[in-house]
Amino acid sequence: MTRLFSKTGNGFHKSSNGLYSASSQHRSARPLALQTRRAGNAGIAEITRLQATIGNRAVAQLMRNSAAGLQHPQLSAVQGKRLIQMMPKFKNENEAILYFEVWDEDSLFTEHAQEVEQLLQLARRQGWEDLQERIEYARSQSETVAIERFQGWDLSDARMLPEAIRLLEMAQNKGWDRLEDLVIRYVRETEDTLDLQLLSDGLSPLQRSFLNQWEDRSPIPMQELKQLVLQRGDTKENLDWLRRLLELPVHTLSVAQYDVIDTYRPDLIGNDPALRRVMAIVSGSPTPKEARQHIETVREYNYDIEFALTAVAGSSEHADRVREQHLEQIREHTGIKKQAVQDSSYKQAFGSLTGKQKKDHGISVKKAEIEKIVNERQQKLSQSNIDEIDEQARQAELEVILSIGPAAYEKRRQEYLTFFQEVHYDPAAIPALELGGQSFQTAKQIIKTVRQAPKMLELIEHGQIKMAIYQRCLKVLGPDKLNAILTQIDCDTLLGFTANESCLKLLQTMHNDQVPVNRIKQLLQSSTLAAYNKPEFAADFSRLLLHYTPIQIEFLMVDVPQGGSTGLEVLLQLQPYAASSGDLGACLKLARRMGWNQAILLQQITALPPGRTAGELTAHMYNQKLSVFERDTRFRLWIHTLGILIEDKGYTVDVGDSFALSGPNTFERICTIKDDTNTVIGNFVAHYHPGAKASAEHPYGSGAHIKPHRGNSATIRLGLFELPDKLKAIIPSKK
Repeated sequence: MTRLFSKTGNGFHKSSNGLYSASSQHRSARPLALQTRRAGNAGIAEITRLQATIGNRAVAQLMRNSAAGLQHPQLSAVQGKRLIQMMPKFKNENEAILYFEVWDEDSLFTEHAQEVEQLLQLARRQGWEDLQERIEYARSQSETVAIERFQGWDLSDARMLPEAIRLLEMAQNKGWDRLEDLVIRYVRETEDTLDLQLLSDGLSPLQRSFLNQWEDRSPIPMQELKQLVLQRGDTKENLDWLRRLLELPVHTLSVAQYDVIDTYRPDLIGNDPALRRVMAIVSGSPTPKEARQHIETVREYNYDIEFALTAVAGSSEHADRVREQHLEQIREHTGIKKQAVQDSSYKQAFGSLTGKQKKDHGISVKKAEIEKIVNERQQKLSQSNIDEIDEQARQAELEVILSIGPAAYEKRRQEYLTFFQEVHYDPAAIPALELGGQSFQTAKQIIKTVRQAPKMLELIEHGQIKMAIYQRCLKVLGPDKLNAILTQIDCDTLLGFTANESCLKLLQTMHNDQVPVNRIKQLLQSSTLAAYNKPEFAADFSRLLLHYTPIQIEFLMVDVPQGGSTGLEVLLQLQPYAASSGDLGACLKLARRMGWNQAILLQQITALPPGRTAGELTAHMYNQKLSVFERDTRFRLWIHTLGILIEDKGYTVDVGDSFALSGPNTFERICTIKDDTNTVIGNFVAHYHPGAKASAEHPYGSGAHIKPHRGNSATIRLGLFELPDKLKAIIPSKK
């Protein structure tokens, strides 16, 4: 036979006839079964050690290989019986699982069927749920087990047809051909028999018509439906009720289940939500009796378990608070009474002292001794009163626990029930209670608002909603506007704007302007929300969001020039003239380099047709050449612009020869400017005063500088060190 746990020196050797037998030495020392168990236990210990290193599946395969190597053909005839006899004792569930997983799936319920059954019984006795689940799952996936189950049925009539149909579906889904061949014959023969019976079974014309209508679409087997029709469909009213149940639809509906549901028919007619809940309870309950008990529990709550649980939980919490309040009062009053008794008893005990004892009480070395005498007398005097007070407290506590607490629970439960009935079990009732801190009046106001604005139901159901946020939303937006906004954005997005009223007002403005939802969501991830959620910016910011994303606005604002308007106002005026944010950004960056203020920028760009590209915008700006700033009055910006034109557009400056002026030690060069077409567009002069330096008398004195024209000492001048790099490289530093 197969040795599952082979070990060297296990007391077995191969005899001359080829069979494995115990040696005489070991046979005399211990019985064969004991040898086998100990060998098995040693093997399990070894397997446990292997499991920690190579894994459970690897150990199982190793054991299968080992078992296959020890199999002897002459032992196969008695293998099943011997394996049961040699099944080892397991120290724990893991060892039993390893033992079970050794076997191949194909042999589990054939040659090892008895052992599997023994293992299953052992698992049930020991409470080994993991092993039990593994075995039961393996059985549910075994075609052999399914065949044995089918063959054990009484197939003499049609009672097993519904179960057979389900078994047939499973066989077809799993590709179990042997099982399918067995079951399909019974199903076909039984259905044919039922079809014949339907023609001569005493059905009324109304009942027969009803069955014909459901023949091809019945959600339950036709035999079950026929029984329902025969036993409960004696009137048109009952058949109409049965039709309503079938239309839910149902997956199972026995006569007993029908009777449970029919008990509550008056409540359920016209109340589809309640009917569906009752049907779910009946379908999910193990027995009709348990279903009826469950239904009775939730009946007064419109058959809704959520309303029932809310009432029970809320009433329990209320009763707990009431109990604790009363118990605390009892403890407090008891303490006061005990203290009064102790004080009175102490005075009485002290008064009973002799004159000498009272005198000794004032002596520190004897005070402790006298106090002990007083305390003992006090204890005796007060004990009966203390016991009486404790008994009174105990009785009061019992009354709280047995009477006051339950009464508070029932009173509160009735209040919940009344509330639910008054609001007609509105879907908003439970979240409204949670939001309103279980206040019925507050919850009613919330429900009233939700009925006016149905989308707010999603808001009050949201896990992050708080009463303060809810009230802030209503204050700023109102129910109608809030409802309209929630038709476009989800609650998570809305809650992102509830930090303050300004954010909510900005959200309202964006909604009115029809800002795309994706832009609104992007705004929550952008720093621009904190920067522009103020009343003075909200309108312009919202309008800009129609054209640009929050990130694009943030980048554009960096390069908006200074002026009398806000950056948002400038962007709004420029937006139509640029094809995109990138095009406008290129325009703003060049304007910033050229030193243009808001007025110049708006004057130049708004003169163009709308929708210009970056190339068109910057070309227009370059084409203004040196005309934007007056040379003689704004010479510094004029020269700055010249430097940009030299750098970006290739403008040139021809510097003339130096010549002396009439003033002492003064020389001049004429500097002629040519554009990128080599056309002269202007000039300026370079002045030299060799050796001159700035002083208090001559603050503009320098050895070399440039001026718009020759002028005089008051004419604006720029030192060479102040010139743009490209221009500085052109102007000679000496005469």
